[in-house]
Amino acid sequence: MQDFNNKIFSVEGGIRYSFPSGSKLTYKVRSGFGEFIDRPAPIVESLLDTRFDEMEHQVHLTWPVTGKASIDARAGYLKREHVHFPQRDFAGFVGNFNLNWAITGKTRVTASWARQLSNYQTTPFAFRHPAFERFSSSFIATDRFTVAPIWQITDKTALRLRYDYVLSDFEGAVLPVPGGVRSDSMHSGLIALDWQPLKVLFLSAAFHRDHRSSNFRGFDFNSTAGSVSARLSF
Repeated sequence: MQDFNNKIFSVEGGIRYSFPSGSKLTYKVRSGFGEFIDRPAPIVESLLDTRFDEMEHQVHLTWPVTGKASIDARAGYLKREHVHFPQRDFAGFVGNFNLNWAITGKTRVTASWARQLSNYQTTPFAFRHPAFERFSSSFIATDRFTVAPIWQITDKTALRLRYDYVLSDFEGAVLPVPGGVRSDSMHSGLIALDWQPLKVLFLSAAFHRDHRSSNFRGFDFNSTAGSVSARLSF
């Protein structure tokens, strides 16, 4: 079970300093009040709450390193507290680092890393799987590494590649879990050819390949898919 149906009311504020070089440094704080929709009362037997509070502090840097390369980076600390079940609380580092590099006039690449924390609450027998017979997880810590080059072959044709490596740790167990923390790794690859023969017409053909492996049996999978899409703009 991920973040269920919820709504969050947030207030945020911050301060920014712009350097003569074009770089920008920003500090921002956000305070949020969240409610799980359609859950009028806490579900005690599953430790599922009705409300939660979030607080996030972050520093954001944009830096045009050269005329062809730029860096966009964010470092923050996120904390979520549940009103009735503190066993479900979590906190930790979040952030991202993006490098954009125009290698030539027709080729560019983006390399990035991102870390996020997200709600993922398991309950007894949630998946009818031995590893989830008890409260094995309250949140997921995810690290994503991405490389995405683009080759602009002509004014109307482009070749895109993308590779993602994702590590996901299912943390915040309320009770001890046999085998320890579930940890998944995902490899995802994409190759796509885009063609825009007319200003109003965009065509794309893509091939996708995904592979997930886990330290728990039963969560591995492989996926191969192809797609062709068309978009008309008026």
